[in-house]
Amino acid sequence: MGTSVSEQGQLAGQPASDAANVAGGRADVAMRRVLRVSVVDRGTELAAHRSFRRSLVLSGVRCVVSYVLIPLLVPVISFFGVVATPISLLLCVFAAVNGVASVRRFWRADHRLKWMYTMFIGIVFVVLTVAVTGDIAKLAATV
Repeated sequence: MGTSVSEQGQLAGQPASDAANVAGGRADVAMRRVLRVSVVDRGTELAAHRSFRRSLVLSGVRCVVSYVLIPLLVPVISFFGVVATPISLLLCVFAAVNGVASVRRFWRADHRLKWMYTMFIGIVFVVLTVAVTGDIAKLAATV
């Protein structure tokens, strides 16, 4: 079972105030607070990798649907143009939720590459933000 950050410090023979050192320093403590990760369970590393793969696959599917299938099918099926933007928006939202869940798993597992993955998912969020902004602009133009 997982232990809280303060319990880890106490288990390591350190007072609870030094638990941040066990958890990786002030930046780690601040990021855990932002992500609402209060329990570190190093046994969940495999689940973090599964979540990461699922997040990447979902982002890939979103890109294929948004940038390949929809543009190719819009001229063929005119009705699809009406639902293309909402589908793209839903895929973006789903990808963002999945991304947050996977980054939380990396932090919960105290994965050694958690900062690299956090930066990667930050870039993914920038791309999703651009896509959502474009989709909202398309919806506003049609109204």
